[in-house]
Amino acid sequence: YNKFILYLFIIPILVLTLYLSYIIAYHIGKKYKMNLESIKDRFIYCLVLFIFIIYPSVGSSILKIYKCELIEDTWYLSEDLSLVCFNSEWTKYGIVGGVFIVIYILGIPCFFYYLLKNNLNLVTIKDSEQTPESKKFAYRYGFMYMGYEPEYWWFEIVEMMKKIILLATVIYLDESGTRILIAMLMCFGYLAYISYNKPLKYDDDDYLNVLSAAELFLMLLCALVLEVKLDVDDEYNEYAFQGFMFVLLIGVVIIGNYE
Repeated sequence: YNKFILYLFIIPILVLTLYLSYIIAYHIGKKYKMNLESIKDRFIYCLVLFIFIIYPSVGSSILKIYKCELIEDTWYLSEDLSLVCFNSEWTKYGIVGGVFIVIYILGIPCFFYYLLKNNLNLVTIKDSEQTPESKKFAYRYGFMYMGYEPEYWWFEIVEMMKKIILLATVIYLDESGTRILIAMLMCFGYLAYISYNKPLKYDDDDYLNVLSAAELFLMLLCALVLEVKLDVDDEYNEYAFQGFMFVLLIGVVIIGNYE
């Protein structure tokens, strides 16, 4: 439970630390007559960026509190088999986890979605028509939408949710071929969507995005082969599988560097 509590407080600690840094920088900038607005812009940019970076880890930690396994008629927490599930202590943490699922896992993507949606006039403005206000907004939040076509300004939110859904698949489903097949189905749907719609602004980025999604799908296929042990049916299958893995990993690196 200590790890669970730590991850719950990571975002508040991060916000507090960055805010204190901003206050210090603000007073230093005021003393030396620096541009105070640019300091505020940098603070907001760093805050949003760091939240995006730690979001998957925090979400994973919260979801793991509900992952239990049955051992000799007793449910134990998978992360720590010394802890029993569904007793009074676990219930308290389960309730707290449910609250933070709403606040963090669902709340953070919803907040950024509505932030962008409520500023669509600044998000979808053409480069040649940029205003001081749109430039300031782009500096603070631009990494969420500037790499995408104007009609796909929301796609970074989809990327956030995709990570959490894949994590939930890994956490909750049993270690079997079924879990891998479900993850493959999700990755295939994502691959098909980005291949057809090409949401990124530049063709090279679209190509690399498709390439990375295809690699993830093929890696899951390899995981499925290992799970059902197709690679050890005979010596030829094992050599073929090892060769396929080598070509897959090296090929993606070569093609990515070429692009």
